[in-house]
Amino acid sequence: MLFTKQVSEPMNNAEVFADILEDVFSCIPDAYEYDVLTDEQINDLHKRTVEITDESGDKIAEVEIRCYPVDDEYIVESELIKGEPTSLFRVYTAREAEEKWGLGYNTVNKWINRGKFRVNEARKSGGTWLVTHAGMVRITGEPKK
Repeated sequence: MLFTKQVSEPMNNAEVFADILEDVFSCIPDAYEYDVLTDEQINDLHKRTVEITDESGDKIAEVEIRCYPVDDEYIVESELIKGEPTSLFRVYTAREAEEKWGLGYNTVNKWINRGKFRVNEARKSGGTWLVTHAGMVRITGEPKK
């Protein structure tokens, strides 16, 4: 998941979709243009799949964007199907890593305390442990989907 956010209008509003794409582009290095591959409306769920290319026209990512109503607003979820996000999206809190990899509570903290992570794979920020994707993959393999 690249991001989740709340918006005041549905995704079929052109301005809302433009704002969402701006957020998506900021998550993908070298994003330049996009093409909508699919655009579906299933009951209250609006789903678009977008192909993103770089300046030379090479496909660098594919993103699924979902928008659905909750109370008086809409939730937008953006999921990277193909491609690589910016490095900021390859760092997780210990809790996020546990969820993404399907691990038990405090497993990552225990690994940190036991020295399983290298110096460049984990650090504390404001009382919260952060771990890199590469460190998690080295220790436990690719995340559970």
